[in-house]
Amino acid sequence: MSKLTIGQRLTVLVSVLLLIAMTLGGYGMVTQSSILQDFSTTYHDRVVPLQQLKKVSDGYAISIVDAAHKVRAGSMDKAAFLKELDSARAVIGTEWQAYRATYLTDNELKLATEAEAAMKRADSGVDRLRSLVDAGDLAALQAFNDSELYPALDPVSGSISALIDLQLKVAAEEYLKAEDSATLSARLSILLMVVGVLAVLS
Repeated sequence: MSKLTIGQRLTVLVSVLLLIAMTLGGYGMVTQSSILQDFSTTYHDRVVPLQQLKKVSDGYAISIVDAAHKVRAGSMDKAAFLKELDSARAVIGTEWQAYRATYLTDNELKLATEAEAAMKRADSGVDRLRSLVDAGDLAALQAFNDSELYPALDPVSGSISALIDLQLKVAAEEYLKAEDSATLSARLSILLMVVGVLAVLS
């Protein structure tokens, strides 16, 4: 650089600065795109499923159980019960299918399969509940609510809880991955600027 004229030095300086700016800009765009993709995956495959899984769990543990107790107590008639039951089952089916359409890790797929088995057993219990209410057999309904309702539905809550825990775990891992990418991007940007300054001064 010491042998170059002032004009040549300015040309080199501008060229180096332009190269650094272009490199930083290009790298920044790539990094930003990667980070945005990570956050998109976190939202669509982790955050949204939390709501879907909660609705499935609430459908069994709240809507169906609450309706069962109300119809047994006489505060809900058969028509209202059947309407509530059908509504809960429709929500459960819709939300579960929406959840299954998201990206599932291998471990998540295993837990989802276990949850589906628990849901199938729970649905058999719900079918039994529906038939008792439809038949108007209050004694059998009370016995079912007291001894069979919770054992039939509770395993679903446990399976869904395991899936929710997994969503939170994977979301945390994806956040740390995005954080590492941002940190690496910042360090490389600083390194490029330092290299550029040294190149200009040498």
